[in-house]
Amino acid sequence: MHQLRAHQLTASLTTVMSTERQRTPRSRVFVSYSRQEASLADWLRQQLDSAGFEVFRDVESTLPGEEWWRRLMDLIARADVIVFLLSPRSSGSKVCIKEIEYAGSLNKRIVPVVIETVDWQAVPEGLAKIQSVDLTDHSKRDLAFTQLVVAIDTNIDWVHEHTRLLDRAQRWQAKERSAAELLTGTAIDEAERWLTERPATTDAPTILHQQYILASREAERAEQQRLLNESEEQRRILQEQRDKAEASFRAGLDVLIETQERLLEGLRVTRGVTLTTREAVSEILLHATERLKQATPDFIPSSVQMQLAGNEMQANASLAQVFIEQGEFAKAEASAKRAVALAESFYKDDYNPLQRRPGLRQIASLLASLGDIKFQQQQFDEAIELLNESISLRERGVEYYSRYSRAEDWRKDLADSLQRLAIIYLVTGKPAEALEVSQRALALMEQLVKEEPDRELYRAGLAGMLNTVGDGYFETRSFSLAQTQFQTAYDIYSAMLKEAPDNLYLIRWKSICLERFGNIQMQTRDFTSAARFFAEALELKEVLVEADSTNIQFQQDYKIIRQKLDYARERAQAKDSGSTDSGKQSA
Repeated sequence: MHQLRAHQLTASLTTVMSTERQRTPRSRVFVSYSRQEASLADWLRQQLDSAGFEVFRDVESTLPGEEWWRRLMDLIARADVIVFLLSPRSSGSKVCIKEIEYAGSLNKRIVPVVIETVDWQAVPEGLAKIQSVDLTDHSKRDLAFTQLVVAIDTNIDWVHEHTRLLDRAQRWQAKERSAAELLTGTAIDEAERWLTERPATTDAPTILHQQYILASREAERAEQQRLLNESEEQRRILQEQRDKAEASFRAGLDVLIETQERLLEGLRVTRGVTLTTREAVSEILLHATERLKQATPDFIPSSVQMQLAGNEMQANASLAQVFIEQGEFAKAEASAKRAVALAESFYKDDYNPLQRRPGLRQIASLLASLGDIKFQQQQFDEAIELLNESISLRERGVEYYSRYSRAEDWRKDLADSLQRLAIIYLVTGKPAEALEVSQRALALMEQLVKEEPDRELYRAGLAGMLNTVGDGYFETRSFSLAQTQFQTAYDIYSAMLKEAPDNLYLIRWKSICLERFGNIQMQTRDFTSAARFFAEALELKEVLVEADSTNIQFQQDYKIIRQKLDYARERAQAKDSGSTDSGKQSA
């Protein structure tokens, strides 16, 4: 009964999607498969055709006498989506791989459909990275087909335009880039908007796409220039168009910058978002900024180029953070240094804190990130030097901006650099220095929370400083004082997790508080209580590893707490056994 109901729901959903699809141009699907799976390919073609798709297959669609590969290339180019029937035979087929490689060169949407268990190590790298549809279980074939339809149809209007513009660009290329084949008027605006409004789940436009649209814009601009020379009135109109273009460009860039900042921060703390995903998104944003810089019209002022440099700097800084968490410190250092160079190119004066982006504040932040990298590489002297530079710049920023405002962002940044320095002092066996620096950072955060008690960023920052101060007390064996700091931090994280239960940052730090409770109990030889705290921490660290198995830090955290839990249990059992033996001897 349950399977019948699932089949009915799937059929209903497919019917609805097919009906909806009939209202728009039919999507074209090219099916790539090994000849040994011809019967399954035929079944899939029939299903796709019934669902409203136009299906291309080389066997059925290739006419006698035509050049086989050229015909295949044409079919792939005309298709919106490539469906690849993945099996040990197709993954080893030179023809199938050649088809997929050509589709990849056109940045076509490729949807792998697994029809037989495969060795993923033997699957071409490009396919292995793509989310696939599982068609191996025939009892769930209808549901899998529905998933395939959804994968094909996602943002399909954008994909249709990808295919249409690629077809026009290829014709333009084939006709020696004839001006007669270029876009004109509002079609250029629509194509440029299509470029900038690419959904995150779609493949990027090809270089040919970009060249074709840019050539169309340049030809349009040349035509406008010709008209400008003919008429003063036309000159005035063109200036208005340029002003509008600049305003639109600026407005779009502002939205892009704000969206990028929110996106990168949201990905960093959201459960289920892996480091691989964060790296890919940062790379996409970086490449998008580079393309935008190349496409910026000549009449756009240098201040816009400065904004683009800020965007590029932020994307590089995000990549550096991802590489740190992946343990790839050489890559992290290279990305951070690129970001520093971008920031410094707009910070040439000895001291000019009024440059809001990029400039003094960004350089201070990047120096702190470089300090983290050197710390991870155990180059502690260099790390301390970089962090002291960051602290010096941030102190100057606090001093300057405090004359005109509360300088809350600068104070938060300064507390962050001080905390990082305190952690290095702890690791290098200097608890007294660590306590002094961390207490200074704690005082800054306590004042910020007092001023804005509901601001989550400050609450989380305060909890972090409490933990660092607690670590200092722990290392000086002031366990009672350490317990107080850790407990306050734990309460803050717990309260914030009620508001944002999927926040990976909060989950990790709550687990660290529990681990520190256990550390104190180990020092006081209460091994049973220590084991209980370690067990609670382990549960949270399992959540983190499950959410992102690629995060090296999460894996290391899990391994350490597992070892601590095992050791605490061993000591607790040994202590209990000793007490029992002593009791027997007394008896």
